[in-house]
Amino acid sequence: MKKLFATIVLLALIGSVCAEIKIDSLALDPQMIEAGDEVDVYVKFHQATLKRDVFTKDGVLAAEQEDKNVFYKTKLIPTSDLASKYITLIEGEKNVGHLFIGESWTSPFKVKVSEGAPAANYEMQFQIIKTDPEGVEKGIDRLYDFTIPVKGIVVFDVSSTDDLRIGSEGTIKLSVRNVGGGTARHVTVKLGELDSLTVLDAAERHLDSFEGKEEKTVTYKISVDSTATVTAKKIPLFIGYLTDNGLPVLINKTIGAQITGEPSIEVTLDEAEELVGGMEGTVSIRVINNGFIDAKFLEMILSETQDYTVESADSTYMGNLASDDFESEEFVIKPSKDTEGEMTLQVTVKYKMANSDKLLSKSFTTKVKVLSDSEYKEQEQSNGSSSQIQAALLAIPAIIVVYLVLWFVVKIVGAITNLLNKKIFKRGV
Repeated sequence: MKKLFATIVLLALIGSVCAEIKIDSLALDPQMIEAGDEVDVYVKFHQATLKRDVFTKDGVLAAEQEDKNVFYKTKLIPTSDLASKYITLIEGEKNVGHLFIGESWTSPFKVKVSEGAPAANYEMQFQIIKTDPEGVEKGIDRLYDFTIPVKGIVVFDVSSTDDLRIGSEGTIKLSVRNVGGGTARHVTVKLGELDSLTVLDAAERHLDSFEGKEEKTVTYKISVDSTATVTAKKIPLFIGYLTDNGLPVLINKTIGAQITGEPSIEVTLDEAEELVGGMEGTVSIRVINNGFIDAKFLEMILSETQDYTVESADSTYMGNLASDDFESEEFVIKPSKDTEGEMTLQVTVKYKMANSDKLLSKSFTTKVKVLSDSEYKEQEQSNGSSSQIQAALLAIPAIIVVYLVLWFVVKIVGAITNLLNKKIFKRGV
């Protein structure tokens, strides 16, 4: 009797099994997710045994029976503002159908992470929804919350400042910033080679690791050849690093550098006539270019002051003045009546640089001596005496030449006379 009762109970329990949905696992592919990736989401679940009939003193408490008319479908939905903004559901809903007790199922989904998505954990929800055979939803049977972890990608932004002048040493300063959210390990920065520029220290620098949004600076000492030209140059730049997975990455970039330079203009007095107040005289003014750059369309202007007037044209066009060259121009000036001693000449030089239409102007002063009346008279007397002495000195050779010519003539005449006398008087005898 007891064995028969046990058998009946066992059969009752087997017949009265019911079930519920249980989540087994969730997988993401790829596991390392970055902005811009498409991600496959796999959710595995099964219909698990929930309970059996329970016998009590009041009788049997029956378990719910499996309903053959219950069907399922699954959905993915974003559950945060960040996920709603940056996660796009490419395949976000799947039909499952009816699940038998103990049956497993895997729902595959596909989502897209936006290109500009910041590094974060994006909150998502997996839903298992009951439906009738026609697909009409009857309610949510099971919820499962999870996150899609998006790693920040490494994005380097480089800005630079420079101070490069022809024929001198300068600097290039780089600001290197990881504007992405990923981590770059063992970062190196290297300047490429370029004509007319020489890196005076190590061209390759090690900057260790860069976290997201981190910025570092590096400065290079640069020598600029004297043969360089005023221009903007593009300098190659190489950034190397290792990803979180240990993969090497090399980025090629360029930075801009402006090479500057200008003519080095000087003005001096070349020569001058003896100047005295109230009288005109000529001065020669020299313009020198000591720089590495030619001066183009050069014009020199001699400005009048209260000490003198310019009697000739006050400006002259000199054209191009090459590097390490000079030109001189003459001006006729008239010092004021009372001017004497050192007099300052006011000179302005206007020019343009190569590859530039900007007109540059520089002002200079140079000194010239103006004689007083007494100094001028003394100078004139001195010049007169000197002239007489010079005339006397010049006359001596002239007298000697004349003497030699006369002596030579007398000799010739004497020789001719003797010859004639011999011929004529010899016949008479």
